[in-house]
Amino acid sequence: MAVINENPIINRAYVELKRLSADEQAQKLAENREKALRDEYARNKHAYAKGKTEGVNRLAGLIRKGYDLDTALKMLESEAEL
Repeated sequence: MAVINENPIINRAYVELKRLSADEQAQKLAENREKALRDEYARNKHAYAKGKTEGVNRLAGLIRKGYDLDTALKMLESEAEL
């Protein structure tokens, strides 16, 4: 605990943490906020992975149709700009 007393910023954070920990409503709000952030992160991660998979599949489809890689990439980039 000596470090807490020596550093005023850490000391203030520690005091605030103790105060919030004692406040059941504040604790519940903090837990809900943390859950919302985790849920948002999971949704974003899923959307990114889905978009990446769709992009790779579209690219592969264009290459199967006979487009070279550079042309296929340019086609996908121009669609993304719309």
